[in-house]
Amino acid sequence: MFEFGVTRALFAGDDLTDEEAFHSLDHARVMTIRVGRSARSSAEYYLRSQNEIDDLLDIVGAVRPSHRSPSDAGRTA
Repeated sequence: MFEFGVTRALFAGDDLTDEEAFHSLDHARVMTIRVGRSARSSAEYYLRSQNEIDDLLDIVGAVRPSHRSPSDAGRTA
């Protein structure tokens, strides 16, 4: 996962296979978010519904510094 040169990642999910990832991921490097509250979840955080994913991504996008690659030179947003 970190082959892309990132030091932190976000993993969100809402089912049993996602719980396996929540349990096994390094929480120091991966923020884990369950969609739907569950007292048994291994995720660090939860969102109340799938509708909140867009809000979360807007927030993350707003605080994340822009990192443009050299191949993006000359492009406009």
